Amino acid sequence: MNQKAYSYIRYSSPQQAKGDSFRRQFAQTQKFCEENGYELDTDLNVYKELGKSAFKGEQENLKRFIEDCESGKVEKGSLLIVENLDRLSRATINKAMRQFLHLLDFVNIYTLQDKKYYSSNNEIDNDSQVLDIITSLLIMSRAHEESATKRKRLSDTWEEKRQKIKDKKFATSYPHWLILSDDWESFTLKEDAVRAIKKIYDLCINGKGYNQILRFLNDKIDQYPTPSNRSKSGLWVRSTVQLLLSDRRLIGEMQMYTGAYKERKPYGKVIIDYYPVIIDKKTFLKAQSAMQSRNIGKGKTGKYRFSNIFRGFLLCSICGNSMEYVDKGNTKKRSQKYLTCTSAKRGGECSHSRHYRYEELELLLLHLVTENGFIPKPAEPSNLHLQLQNLKEKQAIASKKLNALLEQDFTAPAIMRKVEELNNEVSHYDSEVKAIDKKLNSQVIDYKYDQLVYDLITEPNEEIKFNNRVNFNSNFSSKVKNAYVQNDLNCLLVEFVMDNDEKHRIILDQKYNFGGCSLSDGDSVYKRLNGEPFIYHGTLRDGYFWQNLERYISWHFEIKEKTFETEQKNEIEVNLKQVMSKLSQFIMKWDRSEPFLDMFDIIMKTGQLIKQSEVKNNI
Repeated sequence: MNQKAYSYIRYSSPQQAKGDSFRRQFAQTQKFCEENGYELDTDLNVYKELGKSAFKGEQENLKRFIEDCESGKVEKGSLLIVENLDRLSRATINKAMRQFLHLLDFVNIYTLQDKKYYSSNNEIDNDSQVLDIITSLLIMSRAHEESATKRKRLSDTWEEKRQKIKDKKFATSYPHWLILSDDWESFTLKEDAVRAIKKIYDLCINGKGYNQILRFLNDKIDQYPTPSNRSKSGLWVRSTVQLLLSDRRLIGEMQMYTGAYKERKPYGKVIIDYYPVIIDKKTFLKAQSAMQSRNIGKGKTGKYRFSNIFRGFLLCSICGNSMEYVDKGNTKKRSQKYLTCTSAKRGGECSHSRHYRYEELELLLLHLVTENGFIPKPAEPSNLHLQLQNLKEKQAIASKKLNALLEQDFTAPAIMRKVEELNNEVSHYDSEVKAIDKKLNSQVIDYKYDQLVYDLITEPNEEIKFNNRVNFNSNFSSKVKNAYVQNDLNCLLVEFVMDNDEKHRIILDQKYNFGGCSLSDGDSVYKRLNGEPFIYHGTLRDGYFWQNLERYISWHFEIKEKTFETEQKNEIEVNLKQVMSKLSQFIMKWDRSEPFLDMFDIIMKTGQLIKQSEVKNNI
């Protein structure tokens, strides 16, 4: 049986992946094994570090190979094949040598480039082994010095560029809306690009989302051409708009970076006024604030159409799937817009197949929101809003720096001092953010029901209404943990759990004409959606309907928890169904006494049956 060999391949930059580095190293390994009778392992696979630096110690798979040696997965005496010793490490000589000798405790090492064989086997000529060890020391020492020198040169080059930054611009990297002068000393603006960027910010601040901005730009593509011809369609794309709306180069800032791709990290401080200012700081902050307030969940929206404001939080109480919006058009009597369980609609296992009329339920949600003050009336961005946005940005930057430092060596005094400094800075921003939040909350004006109905339903401008509905859904969704439509009642009940763990309810009668909601103080309030109010001897008596709706809900859950004889339980359930039927009739035709008398009689009988069961349960 041939001796096992393992391959370790490393190259340090992602750019080398575009070349021949991996193929070359692996082909040489295969050739060596075939010519020398080794079996190249395929069970544990090739140990490789693609785009990883041995100087920085980023070799997770080499560490894994050493662990496999220690655990016995890699058989002792096997051969590790590398292109050169500098593939194993470019660390300081003492670290690299310790790792090299530790590997030799388990495996032999062969280097393809200089055809050297390293082993801790005592049978090998001692003088030759000593010479090989000295050679390996020289190779590792040279590898570390080369990396350190290269790193220093790069750092010096960066620092030299930073020192001359005001006199000479970087020729290799600058934004697409600028043109660099031939002497590299200044930028000029591309008028078409700047006009498009300013329009994007204007649209964003005025409530337009990414899709609306894209439609606007692409409808006027001659006036607002795309920033480059890389787009195959020749149109604006979402990612470009997103990047522009968060690009701080537009406010003149320039941040230098080291590394590439995932390893890219800021280098030095932000350089202010390096680029020409296209967007002033106040406008930039307004755009950030506008984007944060428009966090739209997944799902489809038509042009200026956001039909379902329950999207993203209303669920089926049986299967937990979302309640889907269905629009079957309008009839002469009423519109046919419904909510129904997604799973049941698609023929899934869920038995919750009922359809709930949408428009009345939407009105009751607005009733719940306005009665509890869940959503404040939108206000124009003030100086306080801009201060808050600015502080949050500074807070995020400080937190990012702090997290990066926390991964470093805490024993270094300089790092400890910087950690303490940044920790104090983050705490300072936290307290300032809370103070401004408190001021803003004190200025909040709660929506009134009629105002919210107008903004979300009757607003004549479809584009404005679309934005209002999007913002409402985003805002309210963030305050709700979950909301479930209960399925086994003869009326409509939606139960909410808010982000502060408060529980709320919406109740609608069987015919969707009358309902109400709970309040934070434990009370409740009703709302008539259709029909004339019930007035008896000059006194408004609609509260009577609400009392009986609440009584029905209470009894419904009470009989679920108690034990009844089958016949008695059936009778109670029939009575409750009749109560809701009579109540719905009486809500719209309260001038007729028959439904009222029938309902009153059934309520009395049902109450007696439930009391009788209580007596039996107690006995």
